[in-house]
Amino acid sequence: MPSLLEYVFAYILAAVLLFQGLHLFQETEAPLGTLPEEAAQATGASQKWGAALMTWACFALGTGLLSHAYGWFASAVLPMRNVGLILLAAYGAWVVFAGRSVEFLGKPSADDHHGHAADHGHAADHGHAADHGHH
Repeated sequence: MPSLLEYVFAYILAAVLLFQGLHLFQETEAPLGTLPEEAAQATGASQKWGAALMTWACFALGTGLLSHAYGWFASAVLPMRNVGLILLAAYGAWVVFAGRSVEFLGKPSADDHHGHAADHGHAADHGHAADHGHH
């Protein structure tokens, strides 16, 4: 049977996985705005990671809670925690190496002034000024 400290660590790990999974799953729909728009996150991959983290966290929390009532679940708490650690490490590696990529999203970061300097929207004004001067 796991010790109290092992239970606490397993529950904290499950909570971290659950909250990180929720954040990943929803970030593409409701981003926090901490990154510029050019730093896109892979939508499909992040939602799959989010779903995987949330699913594993729910299984780990369920196993931990059931192990208090049914002794035969206690033997699964530590293996579930170890797999959770591996999953967290794999997720961390994905974030660092493949999670975000800087891509052009179709919005320039600065206004494009090509062709604008010659006109400045004064072509219509010049026509009106010339008309007013002749009358």
